[in-house]
Amino acid sequence: MAAPRDFPRDNKVCAMLFGTSLFASVLKRIEDEEPPPDEEELTHRIRGLSTGFVAPAMEGVSVSMARVDDAYLALQPEETGMAQAAPPVPEAPAETVPPPLPAFLARIRPNEIAADLGLGPKDTAADLNERRRAFARDNHPDIVHPAHRIAATERMMIANLLIDRALARIAAMERFGLRSGR
Repeated sequence: MAAPRDFPRDNKVCAMLFGTSLFASVLKRIEDEEPPPDEEELTHRIRGLSTGFVAPAMEGVSVSMARVDDAYLALQPEETGMAQAAPPVPEAPAETVPPPLPAFLARIRPNEIAADLGLGPKDTAADLNERRRAFARDNHPDIVHPAHRIAATERMMIANLLIDRALARIAAMERFGLRSGR
């Protein structure tokens, strides 16, 4: 048989029975335990920190605003009575003529790219993947002059398309038993 409850064990219930909330009772207990601070100790400073890290400020002006004003005034010319000459305007760089299009980038027809890749009927998937990497090493748009990136991108897209088709053809032939997987 359970022991009868003579008093509530929940703090909220205890506090409400006495007419105060738990928070108010904790605050009261803290106030009773700590003596009030002396009037001399009440300052706006944190104990243990010196004021060396605080920038001095003018009265009524925030520190950040004073720094902005100082930076602005430091850029102003000294008042000598003469107007200071404006700094020279840098000339725009002369337009550079892009180098001529390399011959290999002019080859963008699928049959020309297939010849560059060396595609043949006896290629394996490993051969094709190696040729893709080698082609990208030599023809990638990131390694050509910016003026020729469009041609290099088209060339890479066509090469990837041709290799993907050849890989699909190899997979289909192996699936139907027309070619053994090597």
